[in-house]
Amino acid sequence: MCGGIDRSTFPELKAGDEKFISDVTAQFGSRERASALWVNYGFKLLKQNNYGMATRRFDQAWLLDPTNAEVYWGFSTVLHDRDRGEECEAMRMMDKTLTLNPATYQGIYPDAGQIVTLCAIRDKTLSPEHASKENG
Repeated sequence: MCGGIDRSTFPELKAGDEKFISDVTAQFGSRERASALWVNYGFKLLKQNNYGMATRRFDQAWLLDPTNAEVYWGFSTVLHDRDRGEECEAMRMMDKTLTLNPATYQGIYPDAGQIVTLCAIRDKTLSPEHASKENG
């Protein structure tokens, strides 16, 4: 994540990431707990339509725990909510969410259904067979 940049090739970014991870892990007891807190903050920012800061919090949550399904749900929601026609990219993030077996009580599955439907409607280049394969 993090804008698709391989941050490990930039020593200053790598050092900053390592310090961030170390600091919040010490503060919150584990990377997983800190990641969950950052996801919650990201969703609060998303409710305020602050897409840039929400994305940043989801990026930080991903740095802390790339196996946290809710991180990808956050990315998917940003891509959907900012209404730039990115439903199919949102669907790819939602696919990642679902492969990580998220908790079922949080509304991920209704969001997934909506995003898949919107991608199928928006992407006119998909053949009917490909669209049903992508979305099924």
